[in-house]
Amino acid sequence: MLKQTWTTKITVVAVGSLLLTACGGQSAQPQGTAQEPKTPVKISVFVNGGAGLPTPDKDVILQRLNQDLNMDMEFNAPASDYDQQLSVKIAGGTPPDLFNVSKESMEQYAKQGVLLEIGKYIDRMPNVKQKWPADELNKGKVDGKVYALPKRPLIPINNTYFIRKDWLDKVGLAVPTNTEELLKVAEAFTYKDPDGNGKQDTFGLTGLQLAGTSPFLPIWSAYGSPGRGHIMIKNNKPVYSTIEPEFKESLAAIKKFVQAKVVDPEFMANTGTKADEKAYKGQAGINYAHWARMTKETNVAVYKAVNPNAEWQQMDALTGPGGKYQGYVDMGAAPGFIALPSSLEKQPEKLAKVLAYIDYVSGGKGEQLVNYGIEGQHYALKDGKVEVLPASSEVVYSFIHQITNRDDYEYLKVKFPTLEPYYNFAMKQPYLKVYTSFVSFPATMNAADLKRYEEAEIIKFIYGQRPLEEFDQFVKTIKDTYKIDAYLAEAEAKLKDVGIIK
Repeated sequence: MLKQTWTTKITVVAVGSLLLTACGGQSAQPQGTAQEPKTPVKISVFVNGGAGLPTPDKDVILQRLNQDLNMDMEFNAPASDYDQQLSVKIAGGTPPDLFNVSKESMEQYAKQGVLLEIGKYIDRMPNVKQKWPADELNKGKVDGKVYALPKRPLIPINNTYFIRKDWLDKVGLAVPTNTEELLKVAEAFTYKDPDGNGKQDTFGLTGLQLAGTSPFLPIWSAYGSPGRGHIMIKNNKPVYSTIEPEFKESLAAIKKFVQAKVVDPEFMANTGTKADEKAYKGQAGINYAHWARMTKETNVAVYKAVNPNAEWQQMDALTGPGGKYQGYVDMGAAPGFIALPSSLEKQPEKLAKVLAYIDYVSGGKGEQLVNYGIEGQHYALKDGKVEVLPASSEVVYSFIHQITNRDDYEYLKVKFPTLEPYYNFAMKQPYLKVYTSFVSFPATMNAADLKRYEEAEIIKFIYGQRPLEEFDQFVKTIKDTYKIDAYLAEAEAKLKDVGIIK
């Protein structure tokens, strides 16, 4: 639900019956079924998002990976221009042995024959086989075959409404449980001077624009809608959320909030941390935010400096005509993908090493290495549980080496043990399912133009500049001018291909 400007994704695989053994701070030595090469195998890895990566002579994680896997890995992670650099390498006939791809480039490269069909090698990667269920592998499919390994997902829900509990106490109201109560609270936060400064300088809701962190997402989902622009499934058929009846109903509800002037008037201009900053400053009493933004010690210190009595509380999902949901989860989305070049099929020794590397960092000692650093130096195991040591600050870049991501919940418990009540609360929230990321827009459609049109008209509807009685005309334009039926046909074909609809 967070934006999709593609993020780095990497996949991990293992050789045959790979065995991992280690004790104390010693290296974990994987043993493959094939005879191990006498000299380290050279492989090249090219991933994005590498700001903060140390040079190889100071990268202790890289050094330990090379030692444990008997390889000589060239690990490059440019902080910018990744796509352009990768395109040049591929066009020049020198693709890396492992690299990141976006959903779009995965499909393009697969159809051009650039990518190895990695799905054929899952059995050689025991950690991957165990930890990647079929519905996750489906995300890397093109024309029925798995060409990229999706990164492991984050916990399903991170964002919820956070509400000023001290303001609720001031105005004498309880935490809202439905959209009607939410409106009543938002009005009180706007007009009843909840901060007690004698001025009308607060408002109810804030958030970011009309996407995944919109202040309206919990309202949309209470009506059974994920908001604009998503593929859902009804009666075994894909539908487009923007033109569904529940979306119209949710707009009518949101219009009440806007007309009551209880919404941040700049919500469409909010980007990055703008909404959080307004919440910290005491301008808004309800913020739709990631749990970490409102609970990490550094962030709490910021808003406590403004008002030591400020108390932010997570809110449960609102109940509405569409049920009780806290936003949505895109079942086709992944934090990223990793792919291998088809040329590796003719280099069995190198292919085996790349698969072993992927698998190693996806479980056991190898995953602990890329998550936390060197055992005994950066972390310790106590009764089988990881405990980070003060020297862990030396490997803050370790996330760059997490090419297949990590078991997010277990990682959070290690890294942020005191915040477990907050991410536990978030991850247990009910959510709507969408399948948007499985589907690409046909070449005949302009997704950016469609988005601009929809958002412009949504703003008109909720600000009363266009009557909701014209919603059917809005739908007709989406169908006739923007050819949404072609997108739905593409969705049906893709969702049948991956077995989601019959």
